[in-house]
Amino acid sequence: MPGGPVKVFDLCTNLKSMGHDVVLFAPDNGCPETQTTAKVVKIPAFGIPIFGIIWHELLSLAASLLELRHGACSAVFVRITTSFVPLFMKSVTGAVLLTDVNDDPFYRYRETRGGMRLKLPLVRFCDRLNLKLSDAVFTINSKVKKALVGGFGLDEDKVSILPSGANTDIFRPLDRAKACAELSLAPELRYVCFAGSLNKWNDYPLIISAAKEILGAFPDVRLLLLGDLDDACRELIAGTGLGGRFILTGRVAQQKAAAYIACSEVGLSALTGAGEAVTPVKIFDYLACGKPVVAAMPRGTNDFFQDCEAVAVTDAGDAPTFLAAISRFLEDPERASRLGGQGRALILERFDRAAVARRVAEAAETSFRGSPPLGGK
Repeated sequence: MPGGPVKVFDLCTNLKSMGHDVVLFAPDNGCPETQTTAKVVKIPAFGIPIFGIIWHELLSLAASLLELRHGACSAVFVRITTSFVPLFMKSVTGAVLLTDVNDDPFYRYRETRGGMRLKLPLVRFCDRLNLKLSDAVFTINSKVKKALVGGFGLDEDKVSILPSGANTDIFRPLDRAKACAELSLAPELRYVCFAGSLNKWNDYPLIISAAKEILGAFPDVRLLLLGDLDDACRELIAGTGLGGRFILTGRVAQQKAAAYIACSEVGLSALTGAGEAVTPVKIFDYLACGKPVVAAMPRGTNDFFQDCEAVAVTDAGDAPTFLAAISRFLEDPERASRLGGQGRALILERFDRAAVARRVAEAAETSFRGSPPLGGK
């Protein structure tokens, strides 16, 4: 499952465990009620453009108003969306509005194609209005914060960088021998892991070209590719002549991903130059499992790992440096293990998703205007 929705599910679960009454309004897609302990209200989709937007607005509004019968609404947390319902709820209930921006909206506007451009003026207007009237805005790195402040004229103090973090109950050090047995992986071999999804940000050509060199230099190493692949990726793998040493898992559940990471020596992340608006969730997950990471990232997007030796950061697209960083970890397993342990400690200290949820709750408490501490939804 993509990292964005999982973060929301974990946030709801953690807020509920802190004693808050949490209701998640989610699209009726993929059984969201099984992903969190919070109450879930599913909004059915309507597949006709334009009418789908109106349908979603009406159902979301009706569901929100019905939910108010069960108690006051103290805070609304929303992933930036083309909807006026969050603002309406803020207006009629006096709730705090917290808006989460998980990517650069201006990049999204530029990349919008085809018929979707017809609704772009509405999207831009809605984004600007929601962000301007939000009590607090969260985003994932300093590049996106700068874009929001400059592009929408937001107060810099209103925008906070909120790390994706990791679910340390799922992503944690596991017994490697047991994980290899569970996944039918040969324990005498070594594995390098890349977990990702097909999008314009993940640099699969860099991963596969680096893998060709690594697999040639280290005969006992295999590359684990977690996630869906398209025909172009499969052709690149076939072109290496080492296809039998790539292990393609397809999309896997979080628990299984943690087991694959447990079998690995190092985790990989590679963004293209278009990935300025992204801080990959996978980096936090690798570290939470006690594994070192090699991460190719555009300059200026490394807000969280500057002082963490467990993450070897290279410039996006810099194949020689990326390859050399992987080799260093494989050549010195003791160092890789030691730094992986330091990475796990960093996640527990600063980037556990329970701590992220506490920051969201604190922001709501701080923004709550003239009312007692939050006790409603």
